[in-house]
Amino acid sequence: MEDKWIHPHLLRHTFATDLLRKTKNLRLVQKAMGHTDISTTQIFTHIIDDELEDATKNLRG
Repeated sequence: MEDKWIHPHLLRHTFATDLLRKTKNLRLVQKAMGHTDISTTQIFTHIIDDELEDATKNLRG
């Protein structure tokens, strides 16, 4: 088993990503993360967009 170093940034990123996945509310994530600028919070949206793109690829013939 490989040891992985968990750091605070990874925990924050995971929290924000999970919250966005569950709520689909970027403003809520912004508030929870303490970001003053929504563009900082938007960093997490690419993860959701990638998941959506992967899911829709499976629908195409």
